[in-house]
Amino acid sequence: MPIMTFGKDQNPKIEGSKGGSKQSDIRNSKLSEAMKNRWNNPDFQKKHLERLKKYNEKRTKASFAEMGRKSRFYENIVAERIKNSYDILFKPNEICDRIGIRNGEIFFIEIKNRTNKSNASLTKNQRLFRNIIKERYLIEYF
Repeated sequence: MPIMTFGKDQNPKIEGSKGGSKQSDIRNSKLSEAMKNRWNNPDFQKKHLERLKKYNEKRTKASFAEMGRKSRFYENIVAERIKNSYDILFKPNEICDRIGIRNGEIFFIEIKNRTNKSNASLTKNQRLFRNIIKERYLIEYF
């Protein structure tokens, strides 16, 4: 496998192009191909997985919780920015328990207890969502 070097002296555009792909795009695609080829090597896989395992062993439950808080914080910021672009914006966990695909169609599945089959057991957002998408909202009872 050839060694790839990327110096500052390289032209950021492909030679002879007029605004074509940037050199960084080509570099990233070549790097991606190289990583895919390396991943097929069992020795590389083993070494890489052991490294990931050691890295994740250092993480604690609190650090994972902190990462989740940060992620939700930024998701909420973006949601506030885009909310005026949509009629209604739902959080996925507010409307269903699972999302399923059957024959190329998407279904939203809510799982409920068998003893309470009434539509009233759905929350306000779930009822609103079910009225919008109708037959694609399924309630599965256990």
